[in-house]
Formats: sequence, structure tokens, C-alpha cells
Amino acid sequence: MSTVYDRIDELCKKNGTDITKVCRELKLQRSSFTELKMGRVKNLGADKIAKIADYFGVSALYITDGITDDEKTFDPEEIAKVALFGGDQEVTDEMWAEVKQFVEFVKQKHLKD
Repeated sequence: MSTVYDRIDELCKKNGTDITKVCRELKLQRSSFTELKMGRVKNLGADKIAKIADYFGVSALYITDGITDDEKTFDPEEIAKVALFGGDQEVTDEMWAEVKQFVEFVKQKHLKD
């Protein structure tokens, strides 16, 4: 079972609801959560995580990584990785280096304009 699923389920229980009701209210497919629970997918897309986080009044990082707002350990690179890669895969050092090279390329291109 996924820890992301476990956190969402825990939030549901704390708030007197269940995942099916949350899906209905947020217009999300219930099957996405079943796939997550069964381990067929490792995470939900960033858009779904953001909707759920907003619904429960928690940060997206709490849902994906268990980091609470109280911890204030937000690493900008980690946030960028989740935003760029959707949080559904491991971002290797090689992948991250490629992203940074591309960002540098775009910056240089626009400085010349």
C-alpha cells in the first residue's frame, strides 16, 4: 500500500469522510486511488495532490512526503522536482542536471534577446 494513500486515508478519517466522498466532491476518478492503494501506481499527479491538499488544508508536501507546515523544511529543489516531474518517479541526479542545463540555456537565450 502507498504511503500517499495512507496519508489521504488518514486525513479522511480525521475529517469524518472517506476517499469516495472526496473523489466525488473534487471530481476525481476513484480508480486512481484504487490503483494507488494496490501499488499499481506510486503517486498521484501533481494536480490531484494539489486539489486534495487544498481540500484538507494541508501542504502538498505533507501528502507526498509527510512534511508538515510546522517543520518548515521546504527545499526549493525538491518542490521544483515535484512540480516538474509530478512527484510520481524518482528524479536522478542525471535528470536534475539536465533540467538545470536546460534552464541555463533558456536564461542565456533570453539574455541575448
